[in-house]
Amino acid sequence: VIIEKYNFYVIAIYYFDYCLQFSLKRFNINRQLGNIMRNRLQELINKYKQKVDYLEVRIENNQTKQIRFFGKSLDSLNQSEAQGGYIRSCYKGGWGFCSFNNIENLEKYIEETIQQSLLLGSEGNEKSILASVNPVNKIQPIKLSGKDPRKISLTNKVELFKHYNDLINLYSDKITASTARYFEKTQAITFLNSEGTYLDHGWIDMEARFSATTQKNGTVQVAQESL
Repeated sequence: VIIEKYNFYVIAIYYFDYCLQFSLKRFNINRQLGNIMRNRLQELINKYKQKVDYLEVRIENNQTKQIRFFGKSLDSLNQSEAQGGYIRSCYKGGWGFCSFNNIENLEKYIEETIQQSLLLGSEGNEKSILASVNPVNKIQPIKLSGKDPRKISLTNKVELFKHYNDLINLYSDKITASTARYFEKTQAITFLNSEGTYLDHGWIDMEARFSATTQKNGTVQVAQESL
């Protein structure tokens, strides 16, 4: 039973590692196609900005990975990816808004958002007064002072946190439960508006969390640490 359980974890790790590498390649491809995306967004902004007083598009892409050891075994492996964003437009004080998770229909969502603001703005005689802001054009790639976690395989990450979890359990025979958890999130954001601003930036959030539960003479204590 122990061997079968171990084999299951090994297979699971390699499967998730394959998914990780595939997602990383696709993420890199998406970043390489950033100029194509920027040109497409600019075309749409130029096409529709004359219909309203203000128009903006924000697109987000994020990837998350989680590893969790509980007790002396690997408890869970999770990996997910999501893409979406929103569009805002303003016409004579009337604001339109649309959120989405499929950029293939982006032009359709822009038209729907503009239609909302046109309907709301046409109801009165208000005027859109927006703060004057100079356009900003900047592409800020993710910068890390150490190793890039996206280039470290999921297998190596699992092995590292297994090692940490083993250290907790080997510290004392009074330890009755332990956890070692790793969380990683990569976020990429693209923003474009009708006033000439274009921003492309991203960041990575990482967290390691550990806990140990001990029991002696009927007294239970829990210690936690995170970084």
